[in-house]
Amino acid sequence: MASDLTGGNPPFPTSPGTVRQDAPGAALGPATTHSPRAPGNRLRFGIAYLALAVLLGGAIGLFVVFVGATHHHQIWSTWKPTQQGVQGRAEIARHVSKEYALVGGSQLVSVLSGPPEVQQTPVRAIIARTGLAGETFSDLQIYDASKSWTYILCGDGANCSIPQGKPSTARGRLLSREALELALYTFKYSHGVDSVVVFMPPPPGQQAKTSLFFRKKELSDPLKHPLGTTLEQRPERLVVGGLSGADLEALRKFVDPRIYNYEFQQAPDGSALMVLSPVTT
Repeated sequence: MASDLTGGNPPFPTSPGTVRQDAPGAALGPATTHSPRAPGNRLRFGIAYLALAVLLGGAIGLFVVFVGATHHHQIWSTWKPTQQGVQGRAEIARHVSKEYALVGGSQLVSVLSGPPEVQQTPVRAIIARTGLAGETFSDLQIYDASKSWTYILCGDGANCSIPQGKPSTARGRLLSREALELALYTFKYSHGVDSVVVFMPPPPGQQAKTSLFFRKKELSDPLKHPLGTTLEQRPERLVVGGLSGADLEALRKFVDPRIYNYEFQQAPDGSALMVLSPVTT
Protein backbone atom coordinates (compact mmCIF):
# COMPACT_ATOMS: atom_id res chain seq x y z
CA MET A 1 0.00 0.00 0.00
CA ALA A 2 1.28 3.45 -0.84
CA SER A 3 2.60 5.66 1.92
CA ASP A 4 -0.13 7.50 3.82
CA LEU A 5 -2.67 5.75 1.56
CA THR A 6 -1.53 8.20 -1.08
CA GLY A 7 -3.99 9.65 -3.27
CA GLY A 8 -8.73 15.14 -7.33
CA ASN A 9 -9.03 17.93 -4.84
CA PRO A 10 -10.77 17.33 -1.52
CA PRO A 11 -14.52 17.13 -2.16
CA PHE A 12 -15.44 19.99 0.19
CA PRO A 13 -14.48 23.45 -1.04
CA THR A 14 -13.73 24.42 2.58
CA SER A 15 -11.51 21.43 3.33
CA PRO A 16 -7.79 22.09 4.16
CA GLY A 17 -24.09 -25.52 26.70
CA THR A 18 -27.08 -26.21 28.57
CA VAL A 19 -26.70 -26.13 32.36
CA ARG A 20 -28.83 -28.81 33.99
CA GLN A 21 -29.78 -28.58 37.63
CA ASP A 22 -31.42 -31.77 38.90
CA ALA A 23 -33.65 -31.19 41.90
CA PRO A 24 -32.00 -32.50 45.08
CA GLY A 25 -33.73 -35.31 46.91
CA ALA A 26 -33.12 -38.05 49.50
CA ALA A 27 -33.89 -41.74 49.51
CA LEU A 28 -35.92 -42.45 52.60
CA GLY A 29 -35.59 -45.91 54.16
CA PRO A 30 -38.59 -48.03 55.01
CA ALA A 31 -40.57 -46.79 57.93
CA THR A 32 -40.63 -48.85 61.11
CA THR A 33 -43.97 -50.30 61.94
CA HIS A 34 -43.71 -49.44 65.65
CA SER A 35 -43.56 -45.67 65.10
CA PRO A 36 -46.89 -44.07 64.25
CA ARG A 37 -45.14 -40.72 63.55
CA ALA A 38 -42.99 -42.01 60.66
CA PRO A 39 -45.47 -41.11 57.85
CA GLY A 40 -45.72 -37.59 59.18
CA ASN A 41 -41.94 -37.28 59.31
CA ARG A 42 -41.63 -38.50 55.75
CA LEU A 43 -44.21 -35.96 54.65
CA ARG A 44 -42.43 -33.12 56.42
CA PHE A 45 -39.06 -34.16 54.96
CA GLY A 46 -40.60 -34.42 51.49
CA ILE A 47 -42.11 -30.94 51.73
CA ALA A 48 -38.81 -29.53 52.99
CA TYR A 49 -36.85 -31.05 50.12
CA LEU A 50 -39.45 -29.86 47.62
CA ALA A 51 -39.21 -26.33 48.99
CA LEU A 52 -35.40 -26.47 48.79
CA ALA A 53 -35.58 -27.63 45.17
CA VAL A 54 -37.94 -24.77 44.31
CA LEU A 55 -35.65 -22.25 45.98
CA LEU A 56 -32.56 -23.57 44.19
CA GLY A 57 -34.36 -23.66 40.87
CA GLY A 58 -35.55 -20.09 41.31
CA ALA A 59 -32.07 -18.89 42.24
CA ILE A 60 -30.56 -20.56 39.20
CA GLY A 61 -33.26 -19.07 36.99
CA LEU A 62 -32.60 -15.58 38.34
CA PHE A 63 -28.88 -16.03 37.79
CA VAL A 64 -29.40 -17.06 34.16
CA VAL A 65 -31.72 -14.11 33.57
CA PHE A 66 -29.24 -11.73 35.18
CA VAL A 67 -26.32 -13.01 33.12
CA GLY A 68 -28.38 -12.92 29.94
CA ALA A 69 -29.56 -9.37 30.61
CA THR A 70 -26.03 -8.22 31.39
CA HIS A 71 -24.77 -9.69 28.12
CA HIS A 72 -27.68 -8.19 26.17
CA HIS A 73 -27.09 -4.72 27.59
CA GLN A 74 -23.32 -4.81 27.30
CA ILE A 75 -21.92 -1.34 26.70
CA TRP A 76 -20.51 -0.94 23.19
CA SER A 77 -18.30 2.05 24.00
CA THR A 78 -17.46 4.20 27.01
CA TRP A 79 -18.15 7.35 24.96
CA LYS A 80 -21.03 8.13 22.66
CA PRO A 81 -22.38 11.31 21.07
CA THR A 82 -25.04 13.25 22.94
CA GLN A 83 -26.90 14.26 19.80
CA GLN A 84 -28.26 12.61 16.66
CA GLY A 85 -28.04 13.49 12.99
CA VAL A 86 -25.57 16.02 11.65
CA GLN A 87 -24.67 17.33 15.10
CA GLY A 88 -24.00 13.83 16.40
CA ARG A 89 -21.68 13.07 13.48
CA ALA A 90 -19.84 16.32 14.12
CA GLU A 91 -19.39 15.19 17.74
CA ILE A 92 -17.96 11.90 16.50
CA ALA A 93 -15.51 13.76 14.26
CA ARG A 94 -14.29 15.97 17.14
CA HIS A 95 -13.99 13.09 19.59
CA VAL A 96 -12.11 10.72 17.30
CA SER A 97 -9.74 13.35 15.89
CA LYS A 98 -8.44 14.20 19.38
CA GLU A 99 -7.32 10.57 19.92
CA TYR A 100 -4.63 10.63 17.20
CA ALA A 101 -1.37 12.55 17.29
CA LEU A 102 1.94 13.03 15.54
CA VAL A 103 5.11 11.97 17.33
CA GLY A 104 5.63 15.57 18.51
CA GLY A 105 2.24 15.61 20.21
CA SER A 106 0.23 17.77 17.82
CA GLN A 107 -3.06 16.45 16.46
CA LEU A 108 -2.62 14.17 13.47
CA VAL A 109 -5.40 15.68 11.33
CA SER A 110 -8.60 17.63 11.62
CA VAL A 111 -11.77 15.75 10.66
CA LEU A 112 -14.37 17.50 8.53
CA SER A 113 -17.87 16.02 8.58
CA GLY A 114 -20.54 16.50 5.93
CA PRO A 115 -22.87 14.97 3.36
CA PRO A 116 -21.44 13.73 0.05
CA GLU A 117 -20.88 16.73 -2.20
CA VAL A 118 -18.29 18.32 -4.45
CA GLN A 119 -17.96 22.06 -4.89
CA GLN A 120 -21.32 22.49 -3.17
CA THR A 121 -22.99 20.09 -5.63
CA PRO A 122 -24.72 17.15 -3.93
CA VAL A 123 -23.64 13.65 -4.84
CA ARG A 124 -26.62 11.63 -6.04
CA ALA A 125 -25.03 8.17 -6.16
CA ILE A 126 -21.84 6.35 -5.25
CA ILE A 127 -20.63 3.92 -7.90
CA ALA A 128 -18.13 1.25 -6.86
CA ARG A 129 -16.23 -0.39 -9.68
CA THR A 130 -14.80 -3.90 -9.50
CA GLY A 131 -11.46 -3.11 -11.13
CA LEU A 132 -11.70 -6.34 -13.12
CA ALA A 133 -10.89 -6.58 -16.81
CA GLY A 134 -13.94 -6.64 -19.05
CA GLU A 135 -16.08 -4.86 -16.46
CA THR A 136 -19.61 -4.07 -17.67
CA PHE A 137 -22.31 -1.78 -16.33
CA SER A 138 -24.03 -4.73 -14.64
CA ASP A 139 -20.85 -5.35 -12.63
CA LEU A 140 -21.05 -1.93 -10.96
CA GLN A 141 -22.39 -1.50 -7.44
CA ILE A 142 -24.52 1.65 -7.15
CA TYR A 143 -25.47 3.10 -3.76
CA ASP A 144 -27.86 5.87 -2.76
CA ALA A 145 -25.69 8.76 -1.59
CA SER A 146 -28.52 10.20 0.52
CA LYS A 147 -27.83 7.37 2.99
CA SER A 148 -24.10 8.05 3.04
CA TRP A 149 -21.88 10.36 5.08
CA THR A 150 -18.37 11.62 4.47
CA TYR A 151 -15.40 12.58 6.60
CA ILE A 152 -12.25 14.32 5.38
CA LEU A 153 -8.99 13.71 7.23
CA CYS A 154 -7.29 17.04 6.68
CA GLY A 155 -3.76 18.00 7.66
CA ASP A 156 -2.40 21.55 7.91
CA GLY A 157 -0.78 21.53 4.47
CA ALA A 158 -2.01 22.19 0.95
CA ASN A 159 -4.82 19.90 -0.25
CA CYS A 160 -5.16 18.63 3.34
CA SER A 161 -1.68 17.08 3.31
CA ILE A 162 0.30 16.60 6.53
CA PRO A 163 3.39 18.84 6.34
CA GLN A 164 5.02 17.53 9.53
CA GLY A 165 7.26 14.51 9.24
CA LYS A 166 7.43 12.17 6.29
CA PRO A 167 4.74 10.02 4.71
CA SER A 168 5.13 6.41 5.78
CA THR A 169 3.29 3.13 5.91
CA ALA A 170 3.04 3.45 9.72
CA ARG A 171 1.40 6.86 9.40
CA GLY A 172 -0.95 5.49 6.75
CA ARG A 173 -2.00 2.71 9.12
CA LEU A 174 -2.72 5.22 11.87
CA LEU A 175 -4.90 7.25 9.49
CA SER A 176 -6.67 4.05 8.46
CA ARG A 177 -7.44 3.23 12.08
CA GLU A 178 -8.89 6.69 12.57
CA ALA A 179 -11.08 6.23 9.50
CA LEU A 180 -12.34 2.85 10.71
CA GLU A 181 -13.15 4.25 14.14
CA LEU A 182 -15.12 7.09 12.56
CA ALA A 183 -17.14 4.63 10.51
CA LEU A 184 -17.87 2.33 13.45
CA TYR A 185 -19.07 5.16 15.70
CA THR A 186 -21.23 6.52 12.88
CA PHE A 187 -22.90 3.22 12.10
CA LYS A 188 -23.47 2.50 15.80
CA TYR A 189 -24.90 5.83 16.89
CA SER A 190 -26.13 7.70 13.80
CA HIS A 191 -29.34 6.23 12.44
CA GLY A 192 -30.05 6.25 8.72
CA VAL A 193 -26.42 6.07 7.55
CA ASP A 194 -25.73 2.97 5.45
CA SER A 195 -22.27 3.89 4.14
CA VAL A 196 -19.35 6.11 5.08
CA VAL A 197 -16.67 7.54 2.81
CA VAL A 198 -13.46 8.79 4.43
CA PHE A 199 -11.19 10.93 2.24
CA MET A 200 -7.52 10.45 3.07
CA PRO A 201 -4.83 13.19 3.04
CA PRO A 202 -2.31 13.08 0.18
CA PRO A 203 1.47 13.39 0.52
CA PRO A 204 2.69 17.02 0.38
CA GLY A 205 2.68 18.40 -3.15
CA GLN A 206 0.12 15.91 -4.46
CA GLN A 207 -3.60 15.97 -5.04
CA ALA A 208 -5.92 13.92 -2.84
CA LYS A 209 -7.38 10.90 -4.60
CA THR A 210 -7.68 8.08 -2.05
CA SER A 211 -10.70 7.20 0.07
CA LEU A 212 -12.02 4.40 2.23
CA PHE A 213 -15.57 3.20 1.57
CA PHE A 214 -17.33 1.43 4.44
CA ARG A 215 -20.79 -0.15 4.34
CA LYS A 216 -22.74 -0.84 7.53
CA LYS A 217 -23.73 -4.39 6.53
CA GLU A 218 -20.07 -5.25 5.93
CA LEU A 219 -19.15 -4.12 9.46
CA SER A 220 -22.06 -5.90 11.16
CA ASP A 221 -19.77 -8.19 13.18
CA PRO A 222 -17.71 -5.47 14.96
CA LEU A 223 -20.93 -3.53 15.56
CA LYS A 224 -22.31 -6.48 17.55
CA HIS A 225 -19.39 -6.51 19.99
CA PRO A 226 -17.86 -3.78 22.18
CA LEU A 227 -15.55 -1.41 20.33
CA GLY A 228 -12.60 -2.52 22.46
CA THR A 229 -12.78 -6.02 21.01
CA THR A 230 -12.08 -4.59 17.54
CA LEU A 231 -9.82 -1.63 18.26
CA GLU A 232 -7.71 -1.58 21.40
CA GLN A 233 -8.86 1.23 23.68
CA ARG A 234 -6.11 3.11 25.53
CA PRO A 235 -6.17 6.25 27.69
CA GLU A 236 -3.27 7.88 25.87
CA ARG A 237 -3.39 9.30 22.36
CA LEU A 238 -2.29 7.06 19.51
CA VAL A 239 0.86 8.03 17.65
CA VAL A 240 2.62 6.84 14.51
CA GLY A 241 4.08 3.37 15.05
CA GLY A 242 2.04 2.79 18.22
CA LEU A 243 -0.60 0.40 16.92
CA SER A 244 -1.01 -3.00 18.55
CA GLY A 245 -1.12 -6.32 16.76
CA ALA A 246 -4.89 -6.44 17.34
CA ASP A 247 -5.28 -3.02 15.70
CA LEU A 248 -3.22 -4.04 12.69
CA GLU A 249 -5.26 -7.23 12.29
CA ALA A 250 -8.48 -5.19 12.35
CA LEU A 251 -7.09 -2.94 9.62
CA ARG A 252 -6.16 -5.90 7.45
CA LYS A 253 -9.66 -7.31 7.86
CA PHE A 254 -11.87 -4.24 7.69
CA VAL A 255 -9.85 -1.55 5.88
CA ASP A 256 -7.57 -3.08 3.27
CA PRO A 257 -10.42 -4.48 1.12
CA ARG A 258 -12.08 -1.03 1.08
CA ILE A 259 -9.42 1.32 -0.31
CA TYR A 260 -10.45 3.21 -3.43
CA ASN A 261 -9.30 6.01 -5.69
CA TYR A 262 -12.18 8.40 -6.24
CA GLU A 263 -13.32 10.82 -8.90
CA PHE A 264 -16.46 12.81 -9.55
CA GLN A 265 -18.60 12.84 -12.68
CA GLN A 266 -21.60 14.94 -13.57
CA ALA A 267 -25.01 13.26 -13.90
CA PRO A 268 -27.51 14.35 -16.59
CA ASP A 269 -29.58 16.21 -13.97
CA GLY A 270 -26.57 18.30 -12.93
CA SER A 271 -25.92 16.38 -9.72
CA ALA A 272 -22.63 14.61 -9.10
CA LEU A 273 -21.66 10.97 -9.12
CA MET A 274 -18.81 9.63 -7.00
CA VAL A 275 -16.94 6.87 -8.80
CA LEU A 276 -14.73 4.56 -6.71
CA SER A 277 -12.04 2.37 -8.25
CA PRO A 278 -10.44 -0.27 -5.98
CA VAL A 279 -6.77 0.05 -5.07
CA THR A 280 -4.73 -3.13 -4.80
CA THR A 281 -2.71 -3.21 -1.59
